[in-house]
Amino acid sequence: MGYDTFLTEGGGKLSGGQKQRLAIARALIREPTILLLDEATSALDNKSEKVVQAAFDRACRGRTVIMIAHRLTTVRNADRIVVVDRGVVQEMGTHDELVAKGGIYAGMLAKQPQYEEKSEESDTETEDTSSEDEKSVKGLHRGISLRASKVSKDDRTESMFSDVTTSVVTSKPALLEAIQMNKPEYPYLIYGLAAICLGGVCLPSFSLVYAEVYNVFLMPNGPEKRDRASFLCGMFALLGFLRLFFESTGNAALGVSGARLTMRTRKLFLQAILNQEVGWFDHPDNQPGILTARLATEVQSLHRVTGTQLGIFLEGMALVISALAIAFTYNWKLTLIALAFVPALFLAGTRQLSGGVGQNQVEGANVAQEAFASNRTVAALGLEEFIYHKFRQESKTSIKIFSAVNFAAQGLGRAATFAPDFTQAAQKIKKTLQTIHRETRMDVNEGEFPLGPPKGRFEFRNVHFRYPTRRKHRVLRNFTHMVEPGTSTAMVGPSGCGKSTVLQLVQRLYDVDNRGDDSGIFLDGRDLRSLAPAWIREQIGVVSQEPNLFNLSIKENIAYGCKDEPPMEEIIEAAKQANIHDFISTLPDGYDTNVGAGGSQLSGGQKQRVAIARALIRKPKILLLDEATSALDVDSERIVQQTLDEAMREANGGRTCFVVAHRLTTVMNCDEIVVLMGGKRVEYGPPNALLQLKGAFYELHNASGGAISDH
Repeated sequence: MGYDTFLTEGGGKLSGGQKQRLAIARALIREPTILLLDEATSALDNKSEKVVQAAFDRACRGRTVIMIAHRLTTVRNADRIVVVDRGVVQEMGTHDELVAKGGIYAGMLAKQPQYEEKSEESDTETEDTSSEDEKSVKGLHRGISLRASKVSKDDRTESMFSDVTTSVVTSKPALLEAIQMNKPEYPYLIYGLAAICLGGVCLPSFSLVYAEVYNVFLMPNGPEKRDRASFLCGMFALLGFLRLFFESTGNAALGVSGARLTMRTRKLFLQAILNQEVGWFDHPDNQPGILTARLATEVQSLHRVTGTQLGIFLEGMALVISALAIAFTYNWKLTLIALAFVPALFLAGTRQLSGGVGQNQVEGANVAQEAFASNRTVAALGLEEFIYHKFRQESKTSIKIFSAVNFAAQGLGRAATFAPDFTQAAQKIKKTLQTIHRETRMDVNEGEFPLGPPKGRFEFRNVHFRYPTRRKHRVLRNFTHMVEPGTSTAMVGPSGCGKSTVLQLVQRLYDVDNRGDDSGIFLDGRDLRSLAPAWIREQIGVVSQEPNLFNLSIKENIAYGCKDEPPMEEIIEAAKQANIHDFISTLPDGYDTNVGAGGSQLSGGQKQRVAIARALIRKPKILLLDEATSALDVDSERIVQQTLDEAMREANGGRTCFVVAHRLTTVMNCDEIVVLMGGKRVEYGPPNALLQLKGAFYELHNASGGAISDH
């Protein structure tokens, strides 16, 4: 899809170097007057860094540029270099001036390898594989004792993640299932619905009392009128109290029912999200921001269906049914006439409805008109009392019908306003339940849980891999390699060649595309796909290129992920090993200092050292280091690298370590180096042997400014 490729939130589909180059392009396209570069090339391999640095030098012309860097070779062309130590400016000048001064800058520069000037030809070498690469591989393997690799022909293997969005849809309607999920709260739900319905019946019952009130005004003054008025006032109070009681207790019960269901469903939804395989999160619909919004809003829709919103709907329906029952009981003909005007209530408002009111009072008006026109006859026959009672009866019936139909219209209006919200809620509930019922393609607890820790022997057999949402792009091609237990293996190569992907496969965040039993990744002879991901990850300590810290204290971040809460002594020891203890000790709250969301209160190097401490405190049998020192300054990198070298050679059989790095000086102490290009292994062997071979690693090493004598 080229430039239309969707990156997912945070650029999760790209390697660190690719993301950084994309960010550089985003900055340059704006043609800014002021350009801020904060470790802008730290995640690039040496070849890419040199090309990008040349582009920066061109882009900086005519602009004010402020650059922060640990690699001093990237700032040597700056007009002015400022050396800061502990927040104080120590030195200032050009590169040549500071070198001649022989101070802090010169000392830092001496500790870093210097880039050699390379020909343009080497800079233009492609990062992808080609037929020429295949030919060069054969030559690169001559002169080194290497294991023979088998080439798989199964390039067309389909991945198990062919459809990361597939959801399991149950046969039950979403609303019915939501109500069934509310089973623990059925007592609250049943009482709430009954109380709300009774409260709805109370409202049209007022129409019966209203009619009697009008008749009181027609009664002659006297004790009977006062008694009748007192009785009706008592009825109003009783109906009002009953409605208040039923409404308040019913809504409270429904509120409890809906809140508990919402909480339970939110937990199930969160659990379902956490149980999904990593490939599921690569889909655009499953980005963290979208899932967070769904967790907050979609689940809340359940409250609309089983909570107080449902009460409003049922109250309206109870009101409509009881009001129409009262109206039809007294006069079904007048009720039909009144109902004929109900649609007008929704279409044109109360003006049309008022016409219906006149119709409701026709009978009473006719009685009065006849009496007035035939007053002599009425007087002659002594029908005054009869006409009076007849008029009262007709007026009472009209008022009862009008009030009942009016209440029915109100109830229908309440139910109608709830209908759109109810429909939207039903759709959201259906989507939520689909996620809850979706069966993950990689259950973390499904598989074998071997007794005891692994030895750490890894075998990669003809591994093919493509990310679930980028099926047309093959990341690893026929990757075959053997890693002996207790050894350290470095993966090197240009950005995007598949180095970090290998580490993700080792953690079984993804499964390989291969389907055969004789191909895949094997740990101590067992197919990694047969082992439970939870067990695999318990054996692994990881330091990523972009360390993820949580909004917790430093102490909690270091201990995060440990099965048992480690004692403070172990936390401090891990921090010392990661060269972060001295810094923590200077903080007012020490180890209780909150690092902020994503570790925002710490610098990049500080975050990475906390992540290293978090990995070391678990004492893992397998250690994965993905650019573990890329954000550190020279002194911190040297100290931490010594710590990591010691950690990679731990006693008790040692650790099996995988190291990914662009700075090749950090991998020279590894037992073996694997050079990847375009997803293929093009070269592997001990560092010194590869340098003597003068192949791909030799070129990468020289591009980074290293020298054999340095190691």
